[in-house]
Parts: sequence; structure tokens; C-alpha cells
Amino acid sequence: MKKYLKLAGNILMIISLIYLSIMMYNIGIDIKNYLNKAVIVSSFWIVFYLFILLFLSPFNFKIILDLISGVNNNFIKVYSYYYKANLYKYIPSNVIQYLARNELALDGVLKHSDVAFASFLEIVCVSIASFLCAIVFSRHFVLLWIAENESLIPMIVVVIMSLLILGFIVSRLFKEQLSKFILLYKSLFKCKNLLRIIIVIFIYMVSLTLGAMLYVQVLGMFSVSISSEIYFQVLGLYIFAWIIGFATPGAPGGIGIREAVMIYFFSNIFSASVITLSACMYRLLSIASELLAFCLSMILIKKRNGENEVGSNRGFLKEEKGVFQIDYKKTTSIFINYLNLDIILNYKSLFRGKLLDAGCGEKPYSLIYDSLVKESVGVDVETCVHEQKFVDVFSSIEELPFADGAFDCVLCTNVLEHVKNIDSACRELSRVLKKEGNIILIAPFLYPTHEAPYDFYRFTRYGLMNMLETHGIKVQHIHSAGGPLILFFVWFNLFLCNIIKNKLIKSFSCRMQVFAYKIWKRFHFNKMLNNQNKLNDLISLGYIVIGEKL
Repeated sequence: MKKYLKLAGNILMIISLIYLSIMMYNIGIDIKNYLNKAVIVSSFWIVFYLFILLFLSPFNFKIILDLISGVNNNFIKVYSYYYKANLYKYIPSNVIQYLARNELALDGVLKHSDVAFASFLEIVCVSIASFLCAIVFSRHFVLLWIAENESLIPMIVVVIMSLLILGFIVSRLFKEQLSKFILLYKSLFKCKNLLRIIIVIFIYMVSLTLGAMLYVQVLGMFSVSISSEIYFQVLGLYIFAWIIGFATPGAPGGIGIREAVMIYFFSNIFSASVITLSACMYRLLSIASELLAFCLSMILIKKRNGENEVGSNRGFLKEEKGVFQIDYKKTTSIFINYLNLDIILNYKSLFRGKLLDAGCGEKPYSLIYDSLVKESVGVDVETCVHEQKFVDVFSSIEELPFADGAFDCVLCTNVLEHVKNIDSACRELSRVLKKEGNIILIAPFLYPTHEAPYDFYRFTRYGLMNMLETHGIKVQHIHSAGGPLILFFVWFNLFLCNIIKNKLIKSFSCRMQVFAYKIWKRFHFNKMLNNQNKLNDLISLGYIVIGEKL
């Protein structure tokens, strides 16, 4: 369906270009007279400025969408899908473009109702901004028009009163639904959010004003001079014509409607041929800038999809061209996760045969072991706080539903602290492991509380060795997860990200951790593997155990 809508949008855009060309031909203007170097250069600059101006609309839409959804959306994502959907405005009904925006909600982060309501609120803000600009710039014209058309005032008053009465009746009929709606989006009525909406309206006013000023530049391309007395009147009337075209149902992109209104308003100021030619030229330049915005949006979407195809993401771990990185958008524990990652990469030769990922969560390390093992099984509990779609079997590791010796290797990272019966868990991990099978186990010592209230224990190196050896697992290696330096960075990051809840602070802290870890790894990682620093045994975030089933 989307494929055909896109095709229809392209066809109608071409039809609109042909339609505008016919309009210029019918008024008997020889376009060749205007195809000089000055006009061509001015056209390129106006297209460029319109293209820059187009960034304000998705910026405003992002602000509105953030307010409604409570999610800090990525601007590139919003821009990409905003101008991809913008193409559909050339399909009759002026609705399809707003429906197409719901593609923003396909990743499950946003709700379709939030995107739809954001589009509605955007229309309201644009309409308010347009009428404010039209009244501010063309108030003298409005007063003059009212004076000349006094007989229409009673009818206008009746229409306004009728609309108010109709609104009141509808609100009473749908009182329950309206109450639910207000309750759902009550956060919009907070002072700070109302202030943001006012800012959005102001930005739209600036955008519309700049757009009208570019139309005046188009008039200048055809040697039309505008005196200072009527300059602002022209701006206001253009914006008024723009909003009428915008609001007219069934007119794709307001084609024809906007131009007709401009001819009506400007008939006492410019000749009909100049108005028609300038309106059509401005339409062509606007479409050219929208095509540029659309092309850029398609490039950005393709790039996003290409990144997903070239690389892989799983939980907090992402891989691209064989390089593994921690995604700080998914976790703020950058330092310790990089350390765990490098330890697992160092011992990845132990992954073979059939692997059990005990307490797998989103199975981030499957990016490493999937290519090394014949089969893997991810186990986790149904109350797991992580996304559960990657879990193969729902079970506690205290009572695993597998036969004795079912697995060649076991990976258990930061799980034991969440288990109520440690002895049963260690017994089960040993039971399902084949003789001479290997286990990689990571458990915390001085690590902060996490995933509360399901965080029960902390372990010393000697406690881990004792538990595993009691159940027939020989500890071959045990490494301290860093030392005082890592401890400092992790706890400092905890303070920045959880005490000082600021997104910029979070981003800075995560990047600082990456930088600090790279320096630490260069000088201390090999020493840690060789257990050369005894201080780490006493002051450590946790321990990494490499064991073998006897």
C-alpha cells in the first residue's frame, strides 16, 4: 500500500508542476525573457534558503512530539520520516501526509496515538501562528476590508458563535472521552510545557515570516519594487493566502487555492500577470526545496537502515565490521561492561558445542558466541527487567529444566547476585555442564545496587571459589574486575547519571568512561589477566571466574 501511495505522490507532484506551467502559459508570458543569469542565480539561492528554512518544521514537530510522548526523540529520525511523509501532501485530502508520519511509531518506542495527536497539535500551532502573523502585518488591510464589508460582520459573528455552540455540544456529548483525553495528556497543561508550545508558535511565526520575505525576493526577480509602506502588508497577505491553501481540504499542497487567493489580495497592488508568475515561480522553488529535503530524508533513512544491516545490535552491545562497542544509550555502566566484554573476548575460545547463556537478558554476548557454537540456549526468569524476546526458555537457574551434562559451556554474567538460593544455582550450573566443560562466570563485589529490589548478594573471590569447587567446578582463573581506579569511575558515573539526572551530563559521563577505559586497558588489562596487582584483589568491583567441570 505504501509503495502505491508513494508512486501516487510522485505522479501528483509532476502533475502539479505541469499545472503551474500551464497557468504561466495561459497568461501569455514568455518565460524565456526571464531565463537570465540573475534570475537563475537568485532561484538557486532562494531554493537553498527555503531548504534551510524547512528544518524548522521537523524541529518544532520534535518539540511537540517530545512533550506528548515523554520521549526525547532523535532529531535525525524525526526529520527523516517527517519529510518522507511530507511528500504525501500532494495526494488529495491533506490527510495522507499525517497518516504517513505514523511510521515513526513502528519501532515500538512511540505510540501511534501520540504521533497522531502531535500532528494535530502541530496543525493548531501553525494555524495560530499564521493568523497572528497575518493580523500583525496586515492589520491596516484587515481594518480597511472590514470597513468596506460591514454587512458581512453579522454573518461572521453568527459563524463564530455557531462554532462555539457546536464545540460546547460536542464536549458535552463526548464528556467521558474528553475527560480521559485530558487525563492522558494533562502534562501538556503544565506551565513549562505551555511555555514550550508558545515557543513553538513563535518559531512558526518566524518561519512563516521568513518564507514570506523570500516570496518578496521572488517578486524582485521580476523587477517588482515594493515600497516600505506596503512591504509588511504583502508579508501578511501572503501568509494569509498560505494558511488558506494549507487548510483547504482536498487541495494537494494547497495547489491552485493559494495562488488564487494571492491574485485576489494583490490585485490592487500588482498586475495579474506578475502575481501569477511570481506565485507559480515561488511554488516551483518551494517544491524544489521540498524535493531536496525529501532526498536528504531518504539518504538518512537509508543510512540508518544500512547501519543496521552492516552492524548488529543486541542489548547494550553493538558490533560493526568485527568491532564491538558498548551502546551508552542502553546502559550507563560503560566501564564495567567494556571490561566484561574484553574478558569474554579473551576467553572466547572456550565457546564450543552447545552453550547455555544463564540469565541471558537480551543475549548481548550472542554477537560473540553465535558464530562459535553449534547451538545456544538463553535462560531467564519471566520477571526479567530486560526485553524478553531473546529468551529461549523461561526458568530460574536454581532449577534448570535440562538433562545432566546437556551443555559444553556455560556463560553466566552478573546473575548470581539476583538469585535467592546461591547454593542451588551453582549446583544446577554444574549439573547441566558436561565433564571438562567450561564456565565463564562474572559476579559483583563492590558494585552498586542495581535492578532493585532483585539484588540480594555480593561475593568475594574466596566465596566464589568455594561455591564452585563445592559443586565440582575447578577454578582455573579468577580475575579481579579492575581495582581502585575502575571503582572510582563507576561510582562517580553513578553519581552523575542517577543523582544529577541530566542527559548532557549522562552523555559526558559515558564518553568520559570510554576514554578512561581505553587508557586503563592499555596499561592495566594484561596485568589484571596475570593477577599482578594484589590491591585489585582487595578493592574490586567484582570477579571473573573461568572454571572447568571435573
